[in-house]
This record gives sequence, C-alpha cells and structure tokens, in this order.
Amino acid sequence: MEQAEPFFLNSEKYSVGHPALSPDGNTLYYISDSEGGYGGTDIWACSRSDGKWGEPINLGRSINTTGNEMFPFLADNGDLYFASDGHPGFGGLDIFVTHQINDSTWLQPRNMNQPVNSSYDDFSLCISKNNMYGIFSSNRPGGLGNDDLYLFRRLPHVKILPNYYLSGYVKDKMILKPINNATVFFMDREKNSVLILKTDSNGYYRTQIEPGKSYIVKAMQTGYIADCYSLLPIL
Repeated sequence: MEQAEPFFLNSEKYSVGHPALSPDGNTLYYISDSEGGYGGTDIWACSRSDGKWGEPINLGRSINTTGNEMFPFLADNGDLYFASDGHPGFGGLDIFVTHQINDSTWLQPRNMNQPVNSSYDDFSLCISKNNMYGIFSSNRPGGLGNDDLYLFRRLPHVKILPNYYLSGYVKDKMILKPINNATVFFMDREKNSVLILKTDSNGYYRTQIEPGKSYIVKAMQTGYIADCYSLLPIL
C-alpha cells in the first residue's frame, strides 16, 4: 500500500472536502470555501491529464449559491448529485441532481423531492451503476442516531403525476425581517396529520400538497407570538 500524501489543493487559507471521482477517475469533484466562490461552500472540479491534475474550476452559478453546496457524486450516466441549503427546497439540506451540457454549462439543478428530501437535512446521495438503487444520509425523525443511512429504489413504469407545492416566508410582522430556522406546522385537515418544516436563512419554506385539500399552517419561533391561518388550495 502506498504512503498517503497531501493533495495539492490542501491549504491553511481555506477548507477542502467531500472528494468524489468521476467513473473514469479523471475528474475530481470536491467542495471548498476558497476565494472565487459564490458563498458558503461551493462545488469545484479539477481534471487529470497525463498523470497531472489541472487547475480547479468552479461549477458556476447554476449549481453554486450564496448558501452551502456539499457532498457531490457523479453517477455513471453523468448525473451530478449534491446537497444544498441555498436552492429552494423542503428545509435544511436537500438533495439535487443536474447534468453537464458542455464544458462550462450545467442544467438547472432539480430537487429530488419527497420522499428522498424532507424538512430536515438530507445529503450524501450515491446511485448504483444501473441507476435503480441509491443510498443517502438524513437526520429526519425515525432514525437510530443523529445521521442515519437510508436506502431507496426507483419504481419502474410509474406514471408521473403533476406535483403541487405550497411555499411561503415567515417574517417579523413589524419590520418584515425574515425569520430563519422558524418551525412551521403544516396540518392536513382530512388526514389529521402534521408535517413539521423549518425555514431556511431567508425565512422560506416549501412543501408538497394535494390539490383541493384544506390545510392549516402555523409558524412559531422563540421570542415571537405564534401565528396561523387556514387555506383551501385552488388549483
């Protein structure tokens, strides 16, 4: 076994982590808060040619945001999966997927939606070679610890139905300042069930809904008086 050596991107001025190699082993995707990014941690890539690694390239604004993009993984079919708290999602870290169009352009990332994503942190997804199975980490309720591993499989020949979502912002009523990390209770009146969401750094929340059903939404945060409202989506 060869002796481990520090990678050339390591630095005392910034952090690097979450390395992920492309299937052919010639491109390294990783995250860093180094200079030249868009905020938080960004996803970068560098390629190897003739046994030498080239200069790192930021994957750009379509993928990276002012938040944190983390845990990249490139599947055999070229799909890039990653976690982000900067793109609109269900709360905390959500898992997204994109695909490279050319050397400098990526498709707009697509949220993996429920049940992969939740209002908690969902991240570090890997896909099998046949693209039918995956595994990811989450700190959602029902696990055995802080972060648990979850396995899923794609259902073949499933008719894709339209998805409907309800989104909003939790703000201070007096000064309209967004309230981050607020708890939003989302009650389905028919099922008498409650989904608990968390707002992001902009006070934003979003969840999937069923058309024509009645809901109650209640927002709470320490130091504020709770507020709620009823609604019947018109779709």
